[in-house]
Amino acid sequence: MQSSVPTPVQSRLTRPADMRRVGGVCSGLAQYVGVDPIIPRLIFVGLLFSGLGLVLYPVLWMIIPAEGQTPSTWKLSAGFAEMRTWLRQSTQQLRQEIRSRRQARMSAASAQPSSSSHPRFDPQTGQPLDPNEIPINNMPLSAPTQAVQIRRRRTMGVIVLGLGLLLLTPLIGQLAHFTLPLVIIVAGVLLLRRPAVANS
Repeated sequence: MQSSVPTPVQSRLTRPADMRRVGGVCSGLAQYVGVDPIIPRLIFVGLLFSGLGLVLYPVLWMIIPAEGQTPSTWKLSAGFAEMRTWLRQSTQQLRQEIRSRRQARMSAASAQPSSSSHPRFDPQTGQPLDPNEIPINNMPLSAPTQAVQIRRRRTMGVIVLGLGLLLLTPLIGQLAHFTLPLVIIVAGVLLLRRPAVANS
């Protein structure tokens, strides 16, 4: 694990290659200001919840030059290419991790003995069951019909729509001030988009 010891203040803002977690923006800011890199990281986590961090971090990643580069030789396209490379490598690592966990789960499942080698017991009486007896399954044998799927989807849609309307009701009073100007703007746009009628 890399140490997070504050480093001496730098005269130029760059993104160091050795203390990076993602793009090196926070560690570069920490070196420039002379604080522990944890502080800018915590600030960016807080900004992430407001939505500003999602915009600000990539912009700073493209603007701040990498270590060893000068602002005159650094190009935004280089920062964007570096960001794209990091994203591609991260997704490949994530895919490999998911694949290895899936394979481990599959091998663990295949290593377990089958349920037929263990005796089964009646859940109500606790008596052993006949191994040749086929258990009763109360689940339907086929998938729900298309009509059932459509009904479920509509029911879920109505529930989600109702929830959205419930969440929107406190804002209706605030939206009332914008309703008339919005209607006028929409009417103007519709009038401008209306095709001209030729006079005969």
